[in-house]
Order: sequence, then structure tokens, then C-alpha cells
Amino acid sequence: MKKTWKRTFALGAALFLAVASGASAYESQLKPFKDVPAGDWSEEDVYTLTAYDIVSGYEDGSFRPDSSVTREQFVKMLMTSLPGQTGDSGQSGGSRFADVTEDRWSYPVIRDAAAKGYVSFMIKGGSFLPEEKIKRAEVAVLIGRYLLDTVGEQERALWLDNKWKIEEAARGFLDAEQLAPEYRPYAYYASYRGIMTGDDRKQLHPGEALSRKEAAAIIRRTIGEKVERHALEVHGFYAINSYRNIDQLKNLSGITFSWSNLGYTGEGKAKLETDTGTFKMPEGWNTVVDTAKQQALPDKLMIFSDNADGKLSRFLQDGEAKQSFIQSLKEQLIALPMSGVSIDFEGLISGNDREPYTAFLRSVKEAIGAKTLSVAVPPVMYYKGYDLKEIGALADEAVLMAYDFTHRQSGLPSAPLPLVRESLAEALRSIPKEKLLLGISKQANQWITKANGDLTSPSPSIDRVESRLAMDGVQQQFQLPFFLRHAFFTTNEGSNELWYEDTKSISAKLELARYFGLKGVALWHIGNFTAEDWALISKEKAKK
Repeated sequence: MKKTWKRTFALGAALFLAVASGASAYESQLKPFKDVPAGDWSEEDVYTLTAYDIVSGYEDGSFRPDSSVTREQFVKMLMTSLPGQTGDSGQSGGSRFADVTEDRWSYPVIRDAAAKGYVSFMIKGGSFLPEEKIKRAEVAVLIGRYLLDTVGEQERALWLDNKWKIEEAARGFLDAEQLAPEYRPYAYYASYRGIMTGDDRKQLHPGEALSRKEAAAIIRRTIGEKVERHALEVHGFYAINSYRNIDQLKNLSGITFSWSNLGYTGEGKAKLETDTGTFKMPEGWNTVVDTAKQQALPDKLMIFSDNADGKLSRFLQDGEAKQSFIQSLKEQLIALPMSGVSIDFEGLISGNDREPYTAFLRSVKEAIGAKTLSVAVPPVMYYKGYDLKEIGALADEAVLMAYDFTHRQSGLPSAPLPLVRESLAEALRSIPKEKLLLGISKQANQWITKANGDLTSPSPSIDRVESRLAMDGVQQQFQLPFFLRHAFFTTNEGSNELWYEDTKSISAKLELARYFGLKGVALWHIGNFTAEDWALISKEKAKK
């Protein structure tokens, strides 16, 4: 999980070449829309859905937030807002429409929505009227039907029978007569779940068309309602000054001790090192292990290596060295019994490393027997040495290190939410969501431009970042679409630009992990997380 110069440089260099050539290295929306004002009530909803690849802007850089949404556009937004709703739902055939033929772009989503009974009320005389502007009343009924489909049969029956009338009386919409009586139970279920609650004058405006920004807000609320109850496991990495947060182990589902690394000294010579390097066993390590056991936390030993000077690639080709290392690992697990092993081998850029690395992981899996095998993997846009399909089948869990996209020339910080989503979607093509943990690195990117134009990139501690952000003279905001804290300030060293993974940005990543239904998240490393972060994280533990 360590951030390495080699790793960041390789990714950044590839991005720089793409930017210089006029191509886009990523598919995600990474620039603000020119017509979504900063601070607008819909801003976060719009950028969340673009980060999730549910909606998109136009080629001219606009979003057109006040433009109306058609029936087919809204149905597509809804049906693609959660995995499994369309495309891979197994539906075939379904309702036939006079005005939605099989070659129409919206046919699959309308077909699937009709097969599930969501849009039956919108079909008149065999026609769907796909290009007609969707009305707020239709949206309310559609959302109500969709959400009622997610609850148990008994709860649904109680609501449709009589319970909806309680919500009707409580809301007291002054324009409720515009809703057809047979559709009111569904529309009021959308208000009951907090999706469409009317304005401050107690009006729902059923006959009005829906705008793109209103649609974004409604879809985001619907996603939240559907996934909020999904409880994430929260795993933490204990490394480098983590002791100050030892009392926060109570908020974790598992702990990984970053206390060892690959010691490869030459041909045929390798062992597990625990007393050298950045990741070594600290003094008083037994106190930490005992605390974890008191909390009944599953514990793993992390084994780190980067590929500086090609060392890791050479090791993976060295059969005798690998055997020596495996034997050393077995001995260490006897001396320091833990429930699992976490392999964090970074920097495998070449596809030539794929098979040797997979073979090595098989050897580790065989050596540790019933113990848990966890494997850290990078985004595979540039790192071709990781066979995610094989790793997904072999490992008990995988940690996606969806960060370190840092690239100063193009203005990229470590973990913009759109790129996190893009790398996560790619990983899920190969790794089952039940095995995948989203890595969240609590870090900051700082760039200082000196008076002579020279640029430096220090790595500030979290304590220093928090102190600086609390000072006067710092211009800062929560920057969208990156979903990160962005700050500017001046010191004696020069002009400073700072990007920071604050509590709000961590919350956005937890929301993303819930959206994809992941096993959980992995925190690198727990010593960096603040009291405000832990207050947020504790809510996940409370769900269990």
C-alpha cells in the first residue's frame, strides 16, 4: 500500500504523454461543466452521477442542467443507476411498443423496466412516447414502483393497502388532486422515502417537466436509499505512527500489520524481512497485536516490495529465491501466528510479470493453508503485471489501490473520485465484488512554486495539513468533480497548492463502495486518519 516514486512516475509519465498528444488518458469527466455554477444546490448531485458514469455532459463542455428530460432518458438513468438493473438482468423479449423498436438506443432499458412492471402505467395504446418530456408525477410514480420492488412482499402489501394514506395526510400536498387516485400510493411512497418531498409551499407540481439537474438529484437520492443499508467492512493497515490511533481498532473489521518486506539480495537468496526498511516490526508490537485480539479482529501480516531497479521482476523469475522466501514465510507465521497474509508487491508494469506473479501467489496460497490471502492490486490502466482475473479467483480478498493518480503537469491529485470509479469498474470485470476492498489513502498532494519558477513536491504530514487549513489566509473549497479538498496559500517558500483527502472526500468513497456493493474498504494507514474521519467510519461499524 506504500506510495512509491517509481509507481507514481510511471503512471504520471503515461498520462503526460496522452495529454501532450491531445488524447485523453481516462474516460472520466475530469473538468467542471461550464454551466453548473459552483455552489448550486444540484452541483454535488450532478458530479456524483457523472463520476458514476450514469449521466454525461455535452461535447461543448456543458451539462445543460435546466434542459428537460424525456421519458426514455429518465428511464435509462434509473435503470442504469444500480448494477444489475439492465443489460445483465437476463430479461429477453418483454413488452413490445409501437414507438420503441429494437434498434432504438433506449429499447433495452425500456424493455427491462416494462418487464419489471415499473413503467406499465406510462404505456397507452401500445405506445410509450419516448421523446415526450417526463412529468414530475410520472417520475414520482416510477420511483415509487421501483423502490417498492426492493422491499418485502408483506411491507409492500401493507403500504398499497392503507399505509400510504398516513403519508398522504402528513404531506398534505395542495396539488395532490392532479395525481390519478390509482397512482397516489406509489407517488407517496417516493415522498415517504425522501425522494420527492415537494417544495416549501407543500406542492409537488405533478404536471411540470423535470430538468436534468432535478433528475440528477432524484436519481442520487434513490441510489442512496437503495444502498445506504449495505454495511461495509472496514479494514485498516497499521504502519508508520499508527499507535496514536490504537483505540480506533474498535471501529475496524480487520487489521493488517505492515511489518515485513521482501528481502531479495541476489540470485537464489530471499527471505521475509521484519527488522529492516520502512515496514518493520516496531518496538512494543505485541501490545498492538494483543489489542487487536481483544477486539477479535482478523489479523494479517503485510509483505511489501516495490520494483525499484527491476528487483521484484528478477525475484519472480528466480525459482530458488522464491522457495527460500516461502520457507521463511512459513517460519515467520509460526513465530508470529496471524490469520492471514497480505501481499503488496507494487510496480509490475510489464505484462511479462503476469504469469510469474500469479505463480508466486499460488505458492503463497499453498504455503499458508487455511489462512486468508489478501492481494493488493493497482489500477490496471498502466500496470500490466497483474492478472486480475487469476488474482480474483485465487485470493480470498483483493485491495484496490485506487489512488496515486498524481500528475502535476495535468493538475491531477492522488484520488479524484471519477478515476477511482473508473479503476473500480475495471477491477470488477475480473474480481468478484464480494472479495474486493476499495483502498482509501489518507494523504495530501502539495506543490510549491518558488519565486524563480522551480517546483517542489513535499509530502506533508496530516497534522501539518490540518493545521494549515485552519489558518487565516488559506483559500480553500471542496473541489468538484474531484471530490477532494483544494487549497491555495502563500509561505516564505512560495505559492502553495494543496489537495487533501478530507472527511467529506472519504465519505464520497464510502458511498461509491456501497454503490458497487463491495465487501468493504481498506484504510491506508490508520495513523493518518483524524477524529472526524473516525466519527464517520464508526457509523459503518454500527451498521453491523
